[in-house]
Amino acid sequence: MFEKIKTIFTTLKYAWKYSDVMTSVLRCLTTWPGVVDSEKLRTWLRPVILDLSMLTSMTRNTIDDAVSRTAIRIIDSDKSWDAVYALLMLTQDNTSNGAVKIPMAEMRSNAFESLHEVVGDVPVENPAVIIAAIGLIIQLIQLFKK
Repeated sequence: MFEKIKTIFTTLKYAWKYSDVMTSVLRCLTTWPGVVDSEKLRTWLRPVILDLSMLTSMTRNTIDDAVSRTAIRIIDSDKSWDAVYALLMLTQDNTSNGAVKIPMAEMRSNAFESLHEVVGDVPVENPAVIIAAIGLIIQLIQLFKK
C-alpha cells in the first residue's frame, strides 16, 4: 500500500518537474512539417532537440548531454545538416510497409561520404558521438513521422 502511494508521489514529482519541457515537445508534435522540405524540417527539429537536451541535462549521465549538443551543432551547420538530410532520405522507403531499405553500392558510398562531411564539420572528441547524434536525429524524425 505504501509502495503504491510512494510511486504516485514520485510520478507526480517528475510530471511537475518536466512539465514545461513535455508541454513544449507536445506543442511541436502538432506542427510536424514532414520530411519533404529540408529547411522546414530543420527549423522544426531544432527546438525539439533543445527540449530533449534540457531533459538530458537533468541526468547524471554526460554521454547523452554530448550527443544532444552534437545533434544541435549538426542541425545548426548547413554542411552537416545537408549530409544528415541526405542520410535521412536514404532511410525513406515509401513503397513498402515497414520493410528495411537496402541501399545499393552507390547509395552506401554517398552515405559514407556524408558521414565524413559531418565528422569534418562538427568537432568532437569521439566520432562515436557524431554517429549517435545522427542516429538520434534520424530516429526522432522516423518516430514523429509515424
